[in-house]
Amino acid sequence: MRDVEMFEVMRATILGRAVAYGLPPGVQMVRSMQPTQQGIPDGPFIFGFRIADKRHGSPRIAQVWNETAGEFDRVQVQQMETTWQLNAKAPLVPAINMAAVVTAADVLNYAADILSSDEFRAALAPFNAGVLRITGLRNAPYLDDRDQFADNPSFDVIITHQVRHVESLPHVSASSANVHRV
Repeated sequence: MRDVEMFEVMRATILGRAVAYGLPPGVQMVRSMQPTQQGIPDGPFIFGFRIADKRHGSPRIAQVWNETAGEFDRVQVQQMETTWQLNAKAPLVPAINMAAVVTAADVLNYAADILSSDEFRAALAPFNAGVLRITGLRNAPYLDDRDQFADNPSFDVIITHQVRHVESLPHVSASSANVHRV
C-alpha cells in the first residue's frame, strides 16, 4: 500500500464519518508539509503526514506459477508498519455558548475514534492492511504569530501493510546434457 492510498483511505473515512461522530460540518483534512504556504485555516482542519516506515523481518520470496503468462513469477513480500501523525487546528472564536465550541483536541479525539472504528478497518481490508495502534493524544502548547497561546494536539496511527514486488522469471528454452572428465 502506497502513502497516497493510505492517506486517501484515512481522509475519506474521517470526512465520511465526521458528522456521525460529532465533528462539526465543514471540517477538512489535508496533508501537512505542502510545497506551498497554505495560510491559517478558517475552520477546523486536520493535518496528516507520514513519520516513518518500519520493516519487520526479512522479505518472503517465492516463485509462483503464472498461468496466463506461462512462466514463473518471483514474488517478494515485505511486512511493514507505517506511522502517520495527525494534528489539528480549530480557531477558537468566542461564542455565547462556550460549551458548544469545538477545540482542536476535540477534533482529534473524534478523528481517533473514527480511525479505531470498524469502518476504517473495513476500508483498509482490500489493501490487506490494518491498524496496529493509535497512540494517546498529546498536546504541545506554543506561542502563535499573534502572541497568543495556542495548542497543537497530535496523535499517531500505525498502519500495518505489505509491500509486494512481482518480477517475471524467464523460462528455460533449451538444456543439454554433457559428459565431461573429472
